[in-house]
Amino acid sequence: MAPDSTHFYVSEQNDNIVKKITRAVVSRKGFMLLCGEIGLGKTTISKRIISILDDSRIETCLILQSFYQGNDLLREIIRDFGLSTEEVRNDLPTLMEMLNSFLLQKNSAGINCAILIDDAQNMTTESLELIRLISNLETDREKLVQVILVGQPELTEKLNRPELRQLKSRLTIRQTPVPLSEKEIPNYIQFKLTRAGDPGKITINRQALKKLGRLTRGNIRQINIFMD
Repeated sequence: MAPDSTHFYVSEQNDNIVKKITRAVVSRKGFMLLCGEIGLGKTTISKRIISILDDSRIETCLILQSFYQGNDLLREIIRDFGLSTEEVRNDLPTLMEMLNSFLLQKNSAGINCAILIDDAQNMTTESLELIRLISNLETDREKLVQVILVGQPELTEKLNRPELRQLKSRLTIRQTPVPLSEKEIPNYIQFKLTRAGDPGKITINRQALKKLGRLTRGNIRQINIFMD
């Protein structure tokens, strides 16, 4: 049940999402959104994106604990980039200057940076406004940091609020995972069985596959639960 980016099933849709977001990060597009229903593999996709970016020598920050808000969120971002905040005052200007200096240093060395925040639907309006400030950090020519927000449909509803219209206007990439198709379900199950060590002895008849598709509607988490 845990997100597993090492045994990542590459459906056509997921593959396109990963390619589009990683390409946008490499191209320094700024602010991106990955938003979809529960159980469609958003966290697994996120970890896959981070893995590819790390292999591409892009400095990454992954925030999975969405209970961080306001200045605490900013401190956690700075810490995840490898900096110490113990002796730093907990006020916004000081923390923003610290992050900006770090990003400028990386940019001078030719290194791109990316922040990915999971479960972003739990972020407050104040924290989302902070994300806008972070996404504003740039040189005369390019963005210093690329921000990817990952969340459930409630996140889209929040971004539609009038007070967050400036953040929404900066959105350059929006991707939405979809359930597995009827044809993809047996491929997904066989992929997982093979990764678990099955030498091809386990088979599932067509009737069972149809029933599984009908009951789960292609939701990956629900398929995992039924198969378990």
